[in-house]
Amino acid sequence: GGGADTSLLDPGAAAGGGAEDPPTPEEIQDYAVYLGMDAEADTDLFYIAEWALTAPLPEGWSEHSDASGNEFYYNAVTGVSTYEHPLDEQYRTYYRQIKAKNVKEGQTASIRQQAASIKDQLFQEA
Repeated sequence: GGGADTSLLDPGAAAGGGAEDPPTPEEIQDYAVYLGMDAEADTDLFYIAEWALTAPLPEGWSEHSDASGNEFYYNAVTGVSTYEHPLDEQYRTYYRQIKAKNVKEGQTASIRQQAASIKDQLFQEA
């Protein structure tokens, strides 16, 4: 028999050749928190966690399981092995940059409004 081929619907599955299911909302939220996000305030940035969850391994890295069955990553070039996905730190940094930028833009917007209203007052008196 064999069921319908759903890989056509999921370009990621076709490209990666892996049979991995897309992450569930719960997995994405857990990973978001793991990357340092706020489960309530940062839901609009959860796409970063989804990227991190579905990111392919960089060149030279391979995935393995230890004696307890925990996944870890090994880099044959550098001889480094780590339980954290090699790109996690990049995504963590990216999140911090976006977050800082959003905060700064929010502050800038209010400063700009204050400046505009001060400017209006100055011109009204002239």
